[in-house]
Amino acid sequence: MDYKKILFGVIISNLLLSEVVFAAIEWPSIGGISLTNNSSFAEAAGYLYVFIAAIGVSIAVIVIIMAGIDFLIHGSNPSEISKARNKILGAIIGILFLVSPYIIIKIINPDINKTTSLGMSCDNMSDCIVRKVKKTITTVDDKGRQETKIEETEKEEMAPSSETSINRVIKTNNSTIVIEQKIIIKKYIGLQAVIGFSGENFTGTAFKIFSDNPENDDLNKPLRAPITISGCKSYKIIKKRAGIWFYGGISYNVFHKEPLLEAESVNNLESVLGDEDFYSIDIVNPWKSKNYDYIGLLFAGNDFRMTCSPFYKDTPLIDGSLYNSVKILKRDRDYLIGKKMKLVLFNNVSCSEQGAVLEKKDNSKEKTAELRKCEITLINNDDDIETATAAITEQSCVADKSSCKGTINSVATINNPQKIREICKNFNGEDITSFRIDSSMAAVVFLSSNKLCDYWDLNRLNTGDEVCNAVNAAGASPYDEFKPDSFFVIPFGHQ
Repeated sequence: MDYKKILFGVIISNLLLSEVVFAAIEWPSIGGISLTNNSSFAEAAGYLYVFIAAIGVSIAVIVIIMAGIDFLIHGSNPSEISKARNKILGAIIGILFLVSPYIIIKIINPDINKTTSLGMSCDNMSDCIVRKVKKTITTVDDKGRQETKIEETEKEEMAPSSETSINRVIKTNNSTIVIEQKIIIKKYIGLQAVIGFSGENFTGTAFKIFSDNPENDDLNKPLRAPITISGCKSYKIIKKRAGIWFYGGISYNVFHKEPLLEAESVNNLESVLGDEDFYSIDIVNPWKSKNYDYIGLLFAGNDFRMTCSPFYKDTPLIDGSLYNSVKILKRDRDYLIGKKMKLVLFNNVSCSEQGAVLEKKDNSKEKTAELRKCEITLINNDDDIETATAAITEQSCVADKSSCKGTINSVATINNPQKIREICKNFNGEDITSFRIDSSMAAVVFLSSNKLCDYWDLNRLNTGDEVCNAVNAAGASPYDEFKPDSFFVIPFGHQ
């Protein structure tokens, strides 16, 4: 039998078991040092030293007492007296060996007990908290006498992302330990929010302890002043990240839950927000100086359907209960400057200009002479969405009005959807039933007269000069009846 392998297995098993035990145990304070699941390696090493020293000294004291008893009992036996003396001497040497590291360090640094977190300092950390712990220990002896002792410690440590329980009460057969903590965020890079919860494990009512100015989109901004976490039983520290933040309260406040960060589209907001609604939006865009914009589109229905509303800036008040899905795009303004896109609208389902029949949604057919198209050139200017103007700069039609052309600023349509019949003079009541677009760097949204939105992007859009997209034909629209009345285009460039 290979006893070395067995011994190795036992050692590894005990190490693994110790990890489980460590996580489960409420470790007592020893020598003024406390240990939690968030403690650093240096704190754990210091705690282990004090723990071993305490056990070693206790054993040495017991050995001295037992040797003293032997000395008294065998006082007339020189051999037994010699053994007792050797035991006492060995125990004293053991005690000196155990406490000598502390004595040496104390001589080198008399203020060792005043250092924070066993050498850890906020000066060496980018994200740091000061943890002040007050322990009130009440013990009752066998005769019912009560004794209360208070221990207070203060240390600096790396800021956690959250804590499930700040204050705790630990009860045993003869003692009660009340742990009260005061957490102060002393340093932090890129802090978005600090959310407190009235219950442990992030339960109960959520409330804002801190929320950064929504105008600040700098991911590396240092904390200006310390923040005290109080009035809660658990909390979360939320680091600033790029994307769209949805808040459950107005003016970037929270309600029941921490804010939701989204950088991608969501076809069902209820799946991530639960039963809660949002009432303000903070767009964190660290690339604004590089001419990047975030553009979002909120839909009343799931799967990007029903009415829709674009947003492109911080919004302190919005009724999020009206919306159930969101599309999020990012516009590269530098990439799009000077680039043109061509959107061609047709009054037939096959994007036909000639030589084809005009097919209606009810599968009836009309003469080819009534086929019409409208070619719209979309100019991508480096405009702010809010101030962009939507004036039609060019417009012309052939004599029989079978074909018309127009030019418009695509960015301006986001805020002011373009009426189709204002730019396409040849559509006198005919329905737009298909279209082409020669670029994949845009999302196209058609709106009906009752403001229903039909959204087209890379997931649905066929692009190119020879491909066709049916917008108002059987099975082409998410609605039973959809007649495009206006449109807007969101140019987003490469992502």
